[in-house]
Amino acid sequence: MASCCAGKAPAGTVQSALEMEVGPEVTVRQLLADMARHNPPLGKSVVSAEGNYQGGALLVLNGSLVELAGGLDSVFNEGDVLEIVPAYMGG
Repeated sequence: MASCCAGKAPAGTVQSALEMEVGPEVTVRQLLADMARHNPPLGKSVVSAEGNYQGGALLVLNGSLVELAGGLDSVFNEGDVLEIVPAYMGG
């Protein structure tokens, strides 16, 4: 089993972390779909119940954007860290 968890937030920011075990051959897409089913607000802002990325946050796997780390179909390995970083815009 691999584990997945959120990383540390910078000082002065609010952090919500979830550490969980994932089974073998679980992809980023599958994990996000499962998280969206258990947390509907996450689904509305980041991913659909089917696991399709909807934007609203940056997905960072082991320090690299998911798109650069193999995409949503990347399989988790032991010790992998997936960070969901809310996208903020303003001026």
